[in-house]
Amino acid sequence: MPYQSFEKQKTTARASTGYVGLKNAGATCYMNAVFQQLFAIPRLRNDILSVQSACATSDERANSVFHQLQQTFAALSLSKLAHHSPVGFWAAFKDYDGEPINVREHQDGLEFFGRLQDMVDNEYKQAVRVAFEKQKSDPDFCEAQTQPLVAAPTPIKGAVETSMGGKFVNQVLSKQCPHVSERLEDFVHVSVDVRGKTTLNESLQSYVSGELLEADNAWFCEQCGCKRDAVKRSCFVGNCLPQTLCVHLKRFEFDYETMQRLKIKSRFEFPNELDMAPFTVEAMDGGAGGSGGSTDAQGGDCVRDGDAHVVTQETLSDDAHVVTQETGSADAQTPMEASPSASSSKEKGMYKLAGVVVHSGTAFAGHYYSMIREREAPTGGLVGAPNTTMRSESAAEVPSDLTTQDPAIGKRWYIYDDQRVEAYDVSDLDADAFGGAFVPSSSGLQNPDMAQYDRPNSAYLLFYEKVNCDAKCGVGDIQGSVHTPSPVSPEDASVPPAPVRFPPVPAIPNMPRGVQLAVMRRNLKFAFDANVNDAEYFLFMQALALRVLRGGKEELASLGRRERSGGQPGTTRDDATLDREGVSTRLGGETRVSISHLPHSAD
Repeated sequence: MPYQSFEKQKTTARASTGYVGLKNAGATCYMNAVFQQLFAIPRLRNDILSVQSACATSDERANSVFHQLQQTFAALSLSKLAHHSPVGFWAAFKDYDGEPINVREHQDGLEFFGRLQDMVDNEYKQAVRVAFEKQKSDPDFCEAQTQPLVAAPTPIKGAVETSMGGKFVNQVLSKQCPHVSERLEDFVHVSVDVRGKTTLNESLQSYVSGELLEADNAWFCEQCGCKRDAVKRSCFVGNCLPQTLCVHLKRFEFDYETMQRLKIKSRFEFPNELDMAPFTVEAMDGGAGGSGGSTDAQGGDCVRDGDAHVVTQETLSDDAHVVTQETGSADAQTPMEASPSASSSKEKGMYKLAGVVVHSGTAFAGHYYSMIREREAPTGGLVGAPNTTMRSESAAEVPSDLTTQDPAIGKRWYIYDDQRVEAYDVSDLDADAFGGAFVPSSSGLQNPDMAQYDRPNSAYLLFYEKVNCDAKCGVGDIQGSVHTPSPVSPEDASVPPAPVRFPPVPAIPNMPRGVQLAVMRRNLKFAFDANVNDAEYFLFMQALALRVLRGGKEELASLGRRERSGGQPGTTRDDATLDREGVSTRLGGETRVSISHLPHSAD
């Protein structure tokens, strides 16, 4: 399929919102909705952009999903166009048969997200591994990197896994003996039921409540050598909760009677703030037996007894419990100096809604788009730069918070509907994402006797951001980011120095030079095409050509007069030759400029 055909329509400049849309090739809205959500996660975006792809040839880069995702993220960061066409990604992303996907065929958003996560994390790990190997063998390699390299982590985690990866603990709790069976499981998204549920909290509670194993379905206890009645459940490990939590709402089901796929359109509410603490194994066990998730004071690892898998955690909980596989009793350990309060533990499980992927339509066809809460200033735009102040002789230097950072950042919402990016009123989320039935209104008046209709649009993926996410979660990696000012002492506050504001500087994310240059070339081409097709540009060039033309004629006439009067020798040319071949004028001695190839207006 000739992907270039999608580039022929007229493009416009980047919107005043500072955000870039994505081209829909026919049925790639599911891609665009997921791309925008992942790009809006600062740490994930910076991790993907900051690594040099391991691809060695242009063919490898053309077929690399990771490299093409880098190109897409770079365009969303730095492009001067209103939207970007991820043509390279359409060609690199293959179906299960190894063929380029059909861009006019509707796909499931969650399935795409899962495949994308696997491909990106695998290539990311390979790129990090190659980078550390080159660091050991080539000292000059470090200078070419966008960020300094340190000792390679073991094991290396993927970019998506680092920002969105968490841990379940699958437990079987015997009701007739003290034995417990546990198994840790990684996740990057959580799938919860919608059918029969009305709220997200209700669905999560059902998710961790578990099921009873008894009678013929009883659990076989290896220690006792016989079957025991037990409870099987899955809980979240509190110390391993992800920084960004992705919740998948099971809106689509398969009806085995009709042998067709159907969409559940019932009303399902989700909160703006979500407390995940009640759904952790620590809370389910009341802080006692079986509440795995100990923290290693030296390595900072999240570990459960009896499980060999270790997950590196960036933020650690100070409290720790170790469950014994044999007795299920908990021995409280204090690797830190003091255990946190209950309120502190609760805060570590608090999340705030950051994004919603909405599906509008039926189970067979529909449209995806995203609503996203702004986390920081648009990348590539103008943000507040670090500021300094004038130093006074009578007072010490006072670093003051004089940034131009917009205080509304973190509160504004935007809707990303393919190429269209506009401000969004979050108060409309009830009607736009909860689903359910509605009564059509006429002239603003609703008639309760009228028939109700199911809303075609409802939330499909929810993205929650951990509250009080520190700088390690992303923002600190951007050049030109705002630095936290030092506090002002009372003595210095009495004599405030005269502030000097520096103009804001562009926030350019760290990225490989080749990826950045590709965006810059498109920006220059867009600027050139915009000038060529601009009426004012033609008028300017016309005026310039006429001005030089008249000046050249006057200069030649002056030279001819000087020759006839015995001045400096020169040559004269008639007007016909002048108009046909162009004008060469003498400017500042021997400097000459030719206008023979300047564009002329039809007038």
